[in-house]
Amino acid sequence: MHSLENLRYPLAFGPPASPGPNIDYTTWLAEIYKPASFLEQNVRSLSGGEQQIVSLLRVIQLAPEAMLLDEPTASLDADSTNVVEQLIDAWLAADATRAYACTSHQSDQIARRSQRIVRMQSGKIVS
Repeated sequence: MHSLENLRYPLAFGPPASPGPNIDYTTWLAEIYKPASFLEQNVRSLSGGEQQIVSLLRVIQLAPEAMLLDEPTASLDADSTNVVEQLIDAWLAADATRAYACTSHQSDQIARRSQRIVRMQSGKIVS
């Protein structure tokens, strides 16, 4: 499956208010410094970071009100982490009512990006 097919797949099942197949993916890609040819690549040939970027774009295109992100930058290099954070920031900036919760083990990222921090230990909230 190519990246473009992968991105369009959830639109077949999305809510009626979803943006639909006329999304300008090339504009999104330009914002994260990826060429349009990225859409023609087989998803299996993408790096782990690129696969996570495609996964995040698949969700963002549905314009959700909230997202729960389970370590979206785990195992990514600094450049891919920056791209994922830019995508999240752009999604948030598009609508002031949006929110997300994110799990992470990266204390520097937590400190840099969080407005509220909830710590868990052994499955229990400790602070």
